[in-house]
Amino acid sequence: IVLTGGSSPKLSEVPVDGAATGFRNVSAAAGVPALAPGSLAAAYGTDLAASPGQAKSTPLPQNINGTTVNIVDSSGASTAAGLLYVDSGQVNYYIPPGVATGGGTVTVTSGDGTKSSGPINVLPVGPALFTLNPSNLAAADAVCISSSGVQTPEKVYAISGSQLVAAPINLNACAQTRLELFATGMDKATASGVQVTIGGLAAPVKFAGPQGTFIGLDQINVVVPQALSGRGSVAIVLTAEGQTTNTVNVTIQ
Repeated sequence: IVLTGGSSPKLSEVPVDGAATGFRNVSAAAGVPALAPGSLAAAYGTDLAASPGQAKSTPLPQNINGTTVNIVDSSGASTAAGLLYVDSGQVNYYIPPGVATGGGTVTVTSGDGTKSSGPINVLPVGPALFTLNPSNLAAADAVCISSSGVQTPEKVYAISGSQLVAAPINLNACAQTRLELFATGMDKATASGVQVTIGGLAAPVKFAGPQGTFIGLDQINVVVPQALSGRGSVAIVLTAEGQTTNTVNVTIQ
């Protein structure tokens, strides 16, 4: 299932690393290991669904074409997960906020009755940033803010053929540039507990919390340091409550 908003494709719930051979559970953001209550996750394996399907509305269904996901957490409680997408090699699901942290087990039951189980470790906060392409281009929006306060959206990507590639952000055209990053696993994080660096420079965090439209999606708003003007591709590193995300990037003109 693809998340969209405004006029730009934001991100895909399908991790960019593709299906793997053994059964495993990872974050839906770039396939990194981080998992937390209220986050989007993906299970990889074989015979996870008898036929493909995806959620068409919220609340998320707990059964798509016969496929279900059950989480037994560290307290022994059993919880059915909401489903976003199912296919034979991959199931994308939402870890409910009430799932206890610590070691647990995820079981995916296919529409043909096949069960696949494996361990998970649920952290209080498991931040993971979404990406737009295999080069780890950040799934983000940029906003140019003029000296008079007028806000103009900018894209961090361009479409080249069938690919998304980086589009340079022009810092010099703005009094301030805000970058809106998209992540998951940060339900229990606060802006004061989040640190972001861009190109090695500290980027002030103005907001961190649920995105508000898409279930399981978090948003982090940061101010891009003007000193990065002309730097080209720069790495973005986010740390939330002591947990560091995967590294993503944008390009700065």
